[in-house]
Amino acid sequence: MNGDEQARKELRRRAEARLETLNESASLNMSEYAISTMVHELRTHQIELEMQNHELHQTEIALTKAYEQLSDLYDFAPVGFLTISDKGIILQANLTAVGMLATVRSDLIGRHFSTFVTDSQALGNYLHNCLLSRERMLAEVMVTTHDSEFPALLTGNAVESVELNGKVIRLVITKMVGER
Repeated sequence: MNGDEQARKELRRRAEARLETLNESASLNMSEYAISTMVHELRTHQIELEMQNHELHQTEIALTKAYEQLSDLYDFAPVGFLTISDKGIILQANLTAVGMLATVRSDLIGRHFSTFVTDSQALGNYLHNCLLSRERMLAEVMVTTHDSEFPALLTGNAVESVELNGKVIRLVITKMVGER
């Protein structure tokens, strides 16, 4: 039995218990008209609930589709995206950033971004400035991986993170082509 089925059974059990309580307190001497009216109201309510359930199901389908589209757009964007903590730790990365940094996502998450930049002090200053500013900040850095090195443009800005109860930096990494 899956979770949805268990939840439905639990909801049904609670509804029947509540109905039993209501039946005990309600007068059993109801007129035929009152019973007919009550049955009509219950059927109407049932149909309303079925319509709401259908709408919720359609909304769930639309949300799932939108999530998949945005996830695809994020992961396969032509630039690298990183979310970095206020301490410089990589919290999230798209697949383009993973490829640029020549690693796998699970090895990237939790690492300090400075391990991929030749001038860690300049990067630290840049990240600090991002956290202090409300504007988008730019920096040119030399990114280094285990098998290559390339110049990159960092575009970052700090945003509030409810999850971390503080700021994070949304960072775009763009490989620079040609002379610097």
